[in-house]
Amino acid sequence: MATPGRDTPSSTSPTMQTPQMNSSRGSIDASRSPRLGQANLHIQNPSSAAQHRQSFGDLRYPPSPRSTRQPSISSIAVQDLIDNPPHRTTPDSKFANRDWRTIRIAELSSPEDLKFIDINASVEEATNLLVDSGAPVLLLRDPRSTAPVVGTFDYNALNAYLLTAVGIAQPSEENAEKFAKMAQRAGQGKSIPVRDVRDIGRKESVTFLPESASLTKAIETFGKGVHRVLVAREGPEGNIEVTGLLSQTRLMRFLWENGRNFPVIDQLYSQYLRDLKIGSNSPISIK
Repeated sequence: MATPGRDTPSSTSPTMQTPQMNSSRGSIDASRSPRLGQANLHIQNPSSAAQHRQSFGDLRYPPSPRSTRQPSISSIAVQDLIDNPPHRTTPDSKFANRDWRTIRIAELSSPEDLKFIDINASVEEATNLLVDSGAPVLLLRDPRSTAPVVGTFDYNALNAYLLTAVGIAQPSEENAEKFAKMAQRAGQGKSIPVRDVRDIGRKESVTFLPESASLTKAIETFGKGVHRVLVAREGPEGNIEVTGLLSQTRLMRFLWENGRNFPVIDQLYSQYLRDLKIGSNSPISIK
């Protein structure tokens, strides 16, 4: 799990079949779909060949092999955190005398956190929205899909695209031809749709959790290498609605700012890492 700091963006990449859901169109067969609170939601980018709906029971968490686990936050974010540690504010009274493990993730998220953009929009449009809105990530929607979100676009994806377009970063061998053509089009001043650049850079699945999920469940998910989760609920007709977003850094900031409401957490802040046995005394390598 990450240390508090600024949100570290990440990109989306498919690794498994995608369930198809939409907050405004379509529904999931109620006879096959368990309650949202009893399911772990995890969807990824839909392919054109997989445009059928799936029930919540078909969804599962992404695997977490250590060999593919991504770092929680960048070295720049870590240094910024060291140089500018967050100030502890007055804790929110609504969380007083509560067990932090039972707090629902919906209590830390809001629909105002969500910024959507069509997957066919240009990179320029997406960049302007990213900058103007101040959002750490844009959620991609595909009009041809019934999924409420098919991917994300953030500063990590934007930087990776720019580095590839100017020839500094080299794509993988299987994507070399595709990105070479994209770089050529960009050099000619032609519009590049977001759908063509969303897979550049670090790959991470789009992961959903129900509103009723606890902070404990969120931490378990973040421990699998996931940096942010989309908060969702099941609509009256079985369709899925996205209602918020929770990132590693937002969760850590919440625990830092409200630690005095939770004595079991507050007592940890004054202790040394070595006393908490965090880290390793025999590191193999440092990158």
